[in-house]
Amino acid sequence: MNKLLEKIYWFCTDFCVNASNILGISYEEFNFWLFLVLMPLGLLLLVMLNVWKYLLRPISKS
Repeated sequence: MNKLLEKIYWFCTDFCVNASNILGISYEEFNFWLFLVLMPLGLLLLVMLNVWKYLLRPISKS
């Protein structure tokens, strides 16, 4: 199990390093945009969609 987690960790790290190189920004800047900007915005969007879906759902009578 530890080997699998280690491979996943290094895959994600390599992805971030390669993506930052392709974008021409530093690794730290890429992490800032990914984890402090894009991920919270994505989570907020998903929560808003769930609330919107819940409010538009007709109330079922049991």
